[in-house]
Amino acid sequence: MAGRWKITQAVAELRDNVVSLSSDISALAKAEIQEQKKKAIMGAVWGGAAALLGVLALILIPIILAYVLVALGLVQWLAFLITFVFLLLLAGIMGLLAKKSFSSIEPPKRTISAVKNSMAALKGDYPVEEQ
Repeated sequence: MAGRWKITQAVAELRDNVVSLSSDISALAKAEIQEQKKKAIMGAVWGGAAALLGVLALILIPIILAYVLVALGLVQWLAFLITFVFLLLLAGIMGLLAKKSFSSIEPPKRTISAVKNSMAALKGDYPVEEQ
């Protein structure tokens, strides 16, 4: 009975140590993050401003293209229609490329196999075959 008590006490002590360690790690992570917080916020602000200006520049590109066509002698409505159709074709091509990329995504087979093997090992079964 004394041996069982020592094992129970050791398990309880181990649990307390793990909880204490995870708490200490969490406190360390919070301290490190607090130090970098202001830099991260400023980086996000400048990055957001850059992204906004980039989007505005992208909006101006088709307008400039249409006015270039007008300068080359096309009627204004036709220049803007050509620009519109060009952008639609470009969006369609990019959409097809995106669909092709997404359709080629496969599930994480090795991870699924590892999880199945781990679950089988915990249940005492033999490992599942690799796919």
